[in-house]
Amino acid sequence: MNALAQLINHVSKGSKAPNAAYSLRSWSSASTCIGYPTGPSAGNTSDEAKHPDTEGECWRRRDVEKMYQDPYSISLLCKFGLFDDKYAELKGLKPFCARQEECSQSTKSTTIWNVGPVQLLQEEPATIARKLSDESLGKFSSIPYEEFIRKAFGFTSDYIDSFLWKYEYLEWSLSRNACRASIDYWIQVKEALTVIGADPFLHATVQHIRQKEAVRAYLRSEKEIVGMEHLIPNLSAQLKEALDQVIEPLERLLSKPDAAQNVLEELQVVRFRFHDFYSPLNVDWNLSLDISNELLDEVRWMNIPSLAGAIARKDEALFSQYIQFAFTRDEHSKQACHVLNTRWNRLSSAVKEIMAAKIGLSSRIDCLADCLNGIRNYYSLTAIIQGIKASHVETEALHKFGKLLDTSDNYQQYRNRMREDSYALHFLLPAAIKSVQGDDKWAKIAIEASLSYSVHIDAQGPQMEFRSLSHNEVGGPREHEGIFRFFAFVRGIMECIGG
Repeated sequence: MNALAQLINHVSKGSKAPNAAYSLRSWSSASTCIGYPTGPSAGNTSDEAKHPDTEGECWRRRDVEKMYQDPYSISLLCKFGLFDDKYAELKGLKPFCARQEECSQSTKSTTIWNVGPVQLLQEEPATIARKLSDESLGKFSSIPYEEFIRKAFGFTSDYIDSFLWKYEYLEWSLSRNACRASIDYWIQVKEALTVIGADPFLHATVQHIRQKEAVRAYLRSEKEIVGMEHLIPNLSAQLKEALDQVIEPLERLLSKPDAAQNVLEELQVVRFRFHDFYSPLNVDWNLSLDISNELLDEVRWMNIPSLAGAIARKDEALFSQYIQFAFTRDEHSKQACHVLNTRWNRLSSAVKEIMAAKIGLSSRIDCLADCLNGIRNYYSLTAIIQGIKASHVETEALHKFGKLLDTSDNYQQYRNRMREDSYALHFLLPAAIKSVQGDDKWAKIAIEASLSYSVHIDAQGPQMEFRSLSHNEVGGPREHEGIFRFFAFVRGIMECIGG
């Protein structure tokens, strides 16, 4: 049995067919196939260690007690359900589970998978992989963001327990009826899942089926059919590992050493990045969700004119290093385009998330836009305006500066601004499009305007001084030669503009 022992190395004991008759509530309250903890009240010692002040009832209970005079923060606490039923009753809050009844009905209706044993007999592995992947991502996307937050804290989640159970059911159904499911077949399915970038829940399930078939094949070859059940791997641990990958960033945020009100607001901001990150068109399961938003803290706490100056100085440094290369054909052009494009997109996305969260910072974002306009930093100004526009929030800054992003006649209104302001950090998309079309005039304007630009911060106060540099001070702008058709740069910014 040495060969078999090697084959099933690290295989855990006892995977039984899941009982489809179990209610969603039974999955939460009983340690069945999934075996997840039912929250702090069920003795979740690891979560108690992460959140020592929970007292088994509410996230950061002592901090929460101090913020009852802040209705908005309490509303966020209730939205995320970061308390149990006992605490809700004690404080007169609506229990989170009462708001779940309609959601639970929707999860029950999506239990059955469309891919079954019949499809295994009729369709190729690549087709099966695609159908399973689409279904799986749809089931994942149906889970509300709040459920992931509760699970990250350690509370039970009917939604997530039901979601994980569906993979137990899928594995049991397909492996039990796998008439055609040879090892080679499942290897091909697994390879196809890798090619299309399927989620780790489905990967774990198919890998588990493949392991089962490997054990079965060995036992058949050795004529040892009886007593094989205890050799079959357990899927629960692999599914939990996949879930941990999703909720780990939220766990870190919940444990962040910051005021409870600030953390709740950050959770609200991260909501929009979470949905974007895990959207069917964008998701990359090899990456972890980045929850950082440097601009959020800067807008919260910094003097806004000083922040505008800091942004302008960073932009100025990037322009001086990269803008000339972005419009040339040399080996540095690709990196230059990427750097300038990435900074614009990140600023735009950060503004979109802050505005969409509606956490009371819109007036400060408007002020930041005004300051950037005053110092002629149209590069970051347009990124901010695009972020506001993408958030679908109407603000004063959008009304004042939205015309700069009018796409009519290849941003004709903005190109008029480029003619007028010869000392500026310009929005680069109009120049990029014209460059692709064979007109390098606008690229020259953008380059020369940036080389004559400087912003200085008064050390004695928050005031900024804008002054243009003479060509002698900077050594004169280098002559622009040739036209680099940097399609990736144009496409990247166009995608953000379209967002």
